[in-house]
Amino acid sequence: MEFKTRISYKFASMLVMALALAVFGFFYFDDIYGSANLIYILLWLFVVIRLMFYRRYIYLYLSKKPALVTSEKFIYDVVKRIKYDRIDIETTYADNGYLYIQLHDPAVYLKKIGDPAWRLMINFLHEPNSEKKPFKIDLDLIKIGDDEVTEIIESYEAIDPAEENNTDVSEPITYRFKWGRSAGFLAFQLILFSAIVALNFFGSHKDYYLAFFILFVAIVTVLPQVIKFFYFWIGNKPVLTANRSFIFDQFKNIKYYWNDIDEIVVTGEYMAVKLYHPEKYLDEVRNPVQRFFKKWRYNRFHKKPNYGINMDIISVRAEEYNNFLNTLNQFSIADN
Repeated sequence: MEFKTRISYKFASMLVMALALAVFGFFYFDDIYGSANLIYILLWLFVVIRLMFYRRYIYLYLSKKPALVTSEKFIYDVVKRIKYDRIDIETTYADNGYLYIQLHDPAVYLKKIGDPAWRLMINFLHEPNSEKKPFKIDLDLIKIGDDEVTEIIESYEAIDPAEENNTDVSEPITYRFKWGRSAGFLAFQLILFSAIVALNFFGSHKDYYLAFFILFVAIVTVLPQVIKFFYFWIGNKPVLTANRSFIFDQFKNIKYYWNDIDEIVVTGEYMAVKLYHPEKYLDEVRNPVQRFFKKWRYNRFHKKPNYGINMDIISVRAEEYNNFLNTLNQFSIADN
C-alpha cells in the first residue's frame, strides 16, 4: 500500500508561523540593538530547523509521491528514507498520531536512515546507554485512515482475540490531561508572544502598535487555551469520560450522547464525532467565537458543524490505545 502526504492543519499552521517569524525578523532585525538581536536570531534558527525537517514532506506533496509504503515484507518511511524489514520488527502500535515501530535491534537501523537531518536527530535521541526506543512515523502528515493504520498494525503483530475482547463496558472509562505536542506548542507561542510584547514595550526600539496587536492575538487565541491546560494539569482533572450513555469531552465541556452519534473516527491525534443532527449541538459549544462562526456557517451556507476531541492532550498509554478504541466501540453497541 502507498500513502501520500497531506497538508494537515498542524503542518499548515507550523509553516505559516515559520513564514510569519521570518518576515517579522527580516523587517525588524536592523532596528533592534543589543541583546534583543538574539531573539531574532533564534526566530530565524527556528524557521531553518522547521524547513530542514519538513522539506521532504513539501517535496513529496508537490511531486505527488508516497510518503509511506507498506507490504508484507517491509514498512518504508519515505520521508526519513528508511526501510523496516518485517523480520526485524518486534511490534508496531499507534499512539497520538504516530505509528511506532519497535525493533529487535534498533541500533542497526540508526545507520540506515537515508535523510541526513533525520539521521542526526534520531542518532542524538538514541543514546548508547538508554533503553531501546521505538522509531516513529508521523501519521498526521500522511493521507491514511484509522482502518488502514489498524491493518498495518495487525499485519506486523499477532493479536490475541481473548485479550481484544476482554473489556467490561459496564464501567465508565476516564482519562486525564497530558502535555502533548499541541499543549507544548501553545505554551511556546505564549512565551514567544510575551517576549515580543516585552521587547516592543520596554526595549530600546518601541513599537506600541505591534506590541498591542501581538498582545491582542495572544489574549484572544492563545492565553485562554494555556489557562485551561494548566487548570486540567494542576488540578489533575479528567479531560475525557465515556460510558454506555455518552462521551463527555470535559476539556470543551461538551457531552455527546451515543443515540446522537452516527460514527466515531480517530485519525492521528483527532477524534471526529460525526452526529446524525450536528446542528442540535451548536448551543453546546462553550467558546463564544467558535459558536458564532459555527452558527454563521450553518445559517448562512448550510454547512453542517464539525465536532471533535483532541486526543493529543488525553493520557492514553500506547499499550491501552487499541483497547480504548475497542471500548468506545462496545459502548456504542451497548447503547443500541
